[in-house]
Amino acid sequence: MNSSHVTALGCLQQRGIFFMLIAVLVGFGAAAENQSLGKALTGVDWKKLAKGIPDDSEFQSSVRGIFGSLTPEGQRKVTDAINGLREGRGPTVTGTPVDTLVAKKLAQALAPLVFDPVSKNALTSFETNGSLSELMDSITGGKTSTTATKPSTAARPANAKQAVDLAWIVDKTWVSDSGTKWAFGEKWAGEKAFGNNKSNFTWRVLRSGLVEVSGRDTAQSPPRTWYVQFQSETEASYGTSEKNLTNKMHQP
Repeated sequence: MNSSHVTALGCLQQRGIFFMLIAVLVGFGAAAENQSLGKALTGVDWKKLAKGIPDDSEFQSSVRGIFGSLTPEGQRKVTDAINGLREGRGPTVTGTPVDTLVAKKLAQALAPLVFDPVSKNALTSFETNGSLSELMDSITGGKTSTTATKPSTAARPANAKQAVDLAWIVDKTWVSDSGTKWAFGEKWAGEKAFGNNKSNFTWRVLRSGLVEVSGRDTAQSPPRTWYVQFQSETEASYGTSEKNLTNKMHQP
């Protein structure tokens, strides 16, 4: 090999090292930018903060507008994701438009907690049109846990045939065959009435797709829990056990 070949080979090697160095620096810069938001939120319990998202009236209204157009599997994922938020497990990626709603609300909630321009610009971007997965990666430095990014795949009870549509429940009154009226309101609260007896209750959607209602028969009665399976916008069954839903209720 003559000297000219050696010189050419040396130049190629140097160019290769140069481009490799550029790639490393670019990658390092991207990683640093990805982790800057997480560093800015060090010490912030963002999962606890995210628990308030499902109770936001604007978020609830937006989810109701989307939920009915989802497939049963998509509805199940969204239901699991909302339960996960409420239980403090953090946001989960469902692959539905609800992810964008969660990303926007989470970015809004985090904005007052960061002060450096880079982090603020990142949150502004996510609040406008960012993806939930990218926001989660930015918060965790790309180390989002499996439980924080994937919806639960726990088996559902045999009597939970499909995910519940929140549009069937919120601001709707259901009447049992015995005449008891169950008025489900926003923010997971409601009122139960039978004749002149009225009492308040709270409700939540379980992973199984059933709705758990916690309240009393009357204001003076001891606490009780009921479970409701909504089959459609007009039919539902309920009972005091998840496996014993023998009572019927319907839309008046």
